[in-house]
Amino acid sequence: SSVYAQYTVRTNRREALRSALEREGVPTAVHYPVPIHRQPAYAQFAGDAELPHSDAAASEVLSLPMYADMDVATQESIVAALKRTLATLN
Repeated sequence: SSVYAQYTVRTNRREALRSALEREGVPTAVHYPVPIHRQPAYAQFAGDAELPHSDAAASEVLSLPMYADMDVATQESIVAALKRTLATLN
């Protein structure tokens, strides 16, 4: 089962996608802009570790609207906006 907290996608054009979705009326969020190994509470454990996949993910993930009682029409609207936006970015 899902907690319906986030629906996150990954793109190497995050800011362009985010701006375009905003123009379409779709709110987005970046929940994890800093990878855990770079956060102050954990940095001491990472040392000089190179974690390029974590760094890349932190710069590319974008969360779309998601909540438990989201109706089908809203889901379809978000998906349609995402498709339109991706078509213009490619």
